[in-house]
Amino acid sequence: MSENVMEELRAELGLDRPLYEQFASFLSDLLHLDLGYSYHLHAPVAEILLDRLGWTYCLWEYQFLSEPSWEACLGPLQGGDLKRE
Repeated sequence: MSENVMEELRAELGLDRPLYEQFASFLSDLLHLDLGYSYHLHAPVAEILLDRLGWTYCLWEYQFLSEPSWEACLGPLQGGDLKRE
């Protein structure tokens, strides 16, 4: 890449600004739920997160509902290893 292209890219991404300005801009965007754009997936990040939120909830619910059954099965096994005097 040429130096001119690199400078344009830095300006476009805001990397030419001081760090405190970049951080303030990040916080402002975060408060407005503007999480930026994914160049890898070619879509807004907020949209990607919302698309995956359903699967995340399903996995969380499965874990939440199955954990007590595992605890009920494995808890007595661990408690049985204690030596009593």
